[in-house]
Amino acid sequence: MSQMGRLRKTMVYDRNTQMVESFLSIAKGTTLFAAVGGGHLYGRKGMLPMLKHSGCRIRPVKPLHSNPVS
Repeated sequence: MSQMGRLRKTMVYDRNTQMVESFLSIAKGTTLFAAVGGGHLYGRKGMLPMLKHSGCRIRPVKPLHSNPVS
Protein backbone atom coordinates (compact mmCIF):
# COMPACT_ATOMS: atom_id res chain seq x y z
CA MET A 1 0.00 0.00 0.00
CA SER A 2 1.32 3.44 -0.89
CA GLN A 3 1.98 6.12 1.72
CA MET A 4 -1.14 8.00 0.52
CA GLY A 5 -3.15 4.79 0.74
CA ARG A 6 -2.02 4.22 4.33
CA LEU A 7 -2.78 7.82 5.20
CA ARG A 8 -6.26 7.59 3.66
CA LYS A 9 -6.92 4.35 5.55
CA THR A 10 -5.85 5.92 8.85
CA MET A 11 -7.33 9.39 8.43
CA VAL A 12 -10.58 8.45 6.70
CA TYR A 13 -11.58 4.78 6.68
CA ASP A 14 -10.42 3.81 10.18
CA ARG A 15 -11.89 7.02 11.60
CA ASN A 16 -15.18 6.33 9.79
CA THR A 17 -15.44 2.96 11.51
CA GLN A 18 -14.61 4.46 14.91
CA MET A 19 -17.08 7.33 14.50
CA VAL A 20 -19.90 5.03 13.35
CA GLU A 21 -19.29 2.72 16.32
CA SER A 22 -19.34 5.75 18.65
CA PHE A 23 -22.52 7.15 17.10
CA LEU A 24 -24.29 3.79 17.44
CA SER A 25 -23.17 3.46 21.06
CA ILE A 26 -24.28 6.99 21.95
CA ALA A 27 -27.62 6.88 20.10
CA LYS A 28 -28.83 3.44 21.26
CA GLY A 29 -32.21 3.71 19.52
CA THR A 30 -32.75 7.44 19.99
CA THR A 31 -32.15 10.48 17.78
CA LEU A 32 -28.61 11.75 17.39
CA PHE A 33 -27.44 14.92 15.64
CA ALA A 34 -23.86 14.79 14.42
CA ALA A 35 -21.73 16.72 11.96
CA VAL A 36 -18.64 15.39 10.20
CA GLY A 37 -16.52 16.52 7.27
CA GLY A 38 -17.87 15.74 3.82
CA GLY A 39 -14.97 13.41 3.02
CA HIS A 40 -16.26 10.94 5.62
CA LEU A 41 -19.77 10.57 4.19
CA TYR A 42 -19.70 8.91 0.79
CA GLY A 43 -18.16 5.94 -0.95
CA ARG A 44 -18.04 2.24 -0.22
CA LYS A 45 -16.30 2.88 3.12
CA GLY A 46 -18.18 6.10 3.91
CA MET A 47 -20.15 6.73 7.06
CA LEU A 48 -23.54 7.04 5.32
CA PRO A 49 -23.51 3.50 3.90
CA MET A 50 -22.12 2.13 7.18
CA LEU A 51 -24.85 3.80 9.25
CA LYS A 52 -27.62 2.76 6.83
CA HIS A 53 -26.32 -0.82 6.90
CA SER A 54 -26.56 -0.68 10.71
CA GLY A 55 -30.25 0.23 10.43
CA CYS A 56 -29.99 3.98 10.99
CA ARG A 57 -32.26 6.45 9.25
CA ILE A 58 -30.26 9.37 7.88
CA ARG A 59 -31.83 12.78 7.28
CA PRO A 60 -30.08 15.90 6.00
CA VAL A 61 -30.44 19.16 7.87
CA LYS A 62 -32.17 21.75 5.71
CA PRO A 63 -30.88 25.32 5.65
CA LEU A 64 -32.84 27.91 7.60
CA HIS A 65 -32.78 30.41 4.74
CA SER A 66 -32.55 30.07 0.99
CA ASN A 67 -30.00 32.82 0.30
CA PRO A 68 -26.36 31.79 0.65
CA VAL A 69 -24.39 33.74 3.21
CA SER A 70 -21.64 35.87 1.64
